[in-house]
Amino acid sequence: MDMSTGSVILGLTFFSSSLGASPLVLGVTASVYRLLYVIFCQVFGRLSDRVSRKRLTQVACLSFAVLHFIVPFCGKLSQLVVLFPLTGIVLAALWPAMEAWIGERKDGRSLVKRISIFNLFWTGGLMIGYVGGGYIGYIGGIQARALFFFASIASLCAAAIITVQPYSRDEERGRGGEELESENCQQNSPEQRLTTKYLHLSWAANSISYLTLSIIRYMLPKFIRDQADDLGIEPGIAPFRSGLMMLCQVGAQFIMFFVLGRTEKWRYRFSPLVVFQILASFGYLFIWWSNSPRLWVPGLVIIGLNVGMTYFSSIYYRTYKYWIIYTK
Repeated sequence: MDMSTGSVILGLTFFSSSLGASPLVLGVTASVYRLLYVIFCQVFGRLSDRVSRKRLTQVACLSFAVLHFIVPFCGKLSQLVVLFPLTGIVLAALWPAMEAWIGERKDGRSLVKRISIFNLFWTGGLMIGYVGGGYIGYIGGIQARALFFFASIASLCAAAIITVQPYSRDEERGRGGEELESENCQQNSPEQRLTTKYLHLSWAANSISYLTLSIIRYMLPKFIRDQADDLGIEPGIAPFRSGLMMLCQVGAQFIMFFVLGRTEKWRYRFSPLVVFQILASFGYLFIWWSNSPRLWVPGLVIIGLNVGMTYFSSIYYRTYKYWIIYTK
């Protein structure tokens, strides 16, 4: 699924610019997209406790395919600004259900191992999306309409993969959200209280990480495109360069997911979250200080490591209570 996400991030920047979008309009569009995602995560998260998580993720992938196919036909910037943020609602239907599904599955693996595999696969898809999307943007021209068609096909492939995944009768019936919360309250052990504490810490760290990362994701391609225009470089090279730049960030994130999946020493420790947040702040300062995208690479690598740390921690502590309940 994230193969389409990498393509769409590049596509939005270049396609909106071709329609005359300013950095302010681009930033507002991306912000509304994220805001809708945050709001509707609560809605679809509760819904996924009552219906099949598999069906919800299937519907989300198919909805992505339709929306991504429609976006390139926007002839006006106003149409794009209204249509694209709707993908944030669809994303909210996908991720909560997918993450909860991880905590419920019974495949004999530890929770850390299961989360690691999940993170490695979606990050690998994002890497392919950045590189593949960048190349398609290069051969397809600066308008990069083809990036959205690529994303639409990738979403259909994700729906097909989810369809063939096994889903047990116990998982299909699910358990009501109130029932799950009630059982957790009854298990008010010191470990559960500690898990809640670190869940809140990781949520805060992850929110900061993704807020700042979103700025980089959408503004870096525009900066590279504007620089290409100023230097008279072939316009199509901008999407390809942007894809390679973001590959550095996602590649570092992939490495962090791999490392965290092979050890549990980071669990219930405050220092890893703080250290990587501090390092990431230096990464952002380095990017701000440098005027050359090539010199952004060290900063992007540090940021990728931090995002890997905060996201892995967030999803681990969140799915822990599901893992406890469903592995009894």
